[in-house]
Amino acid sequence: MKIIFLDIDGVMNSGNHCIALYNAGTPDFRCRRFTPQSVKALNWLLQDEEIRIVVSSTWRLSWKIDELKKHFEKEGVEVADRIIGYTPNFPREKRGAEIQHWLASHSCDTFVIFDDDSDMGEVKKRLIKTDNRVGLTMKHVRRAKKWLDKANQDMKQAIGSE
Repeated sequence: MKIIFLDIDGVMNSGNHCIALYNAGTPDFRCRRFTPQSVKALNWLLQDEEIRIVVSSTWRLSWKIDELKKHFEKEGVEVADRIIGYTPNFPREKRGAEIQHWLASHSCDTFVIFDDDSDMGEVKKRLIKTDNRVGLTMKHVRRAKKWLDKANQDMKQAIGSE
């Protein structure tokens, strides 16, 4: 299984999109609307049926998993059912520690992290950092696909060579 650890603010929504909505007369003061290019990019990546999403965003603190899936669907994410859970919440720890904890208690072949922050500690090498003004782009997901496919291929080769 390939895992995406997904932040939402600054990844699925963006500052520029919130400003554009405001200027168009449809303000989104909580910035809950996803940036269309980010939805398109995530949908492209999710064509790989092995990919699952673990939400690492602070949204996990106030949204139940079913509510979050419905919101993703409403915003155009085609396979919101791929959201399989959340990272734990450790208020005094960095997000990377929460991701490491999730990895220690779950099985996955490979993973990437989409986030607009760098507080990843030992898992920082798997971070694909977004610009919070722009959000997730095709450049980010193409890079993630290369990482996920290469790691998966390396794993299959290692297993096949035993």
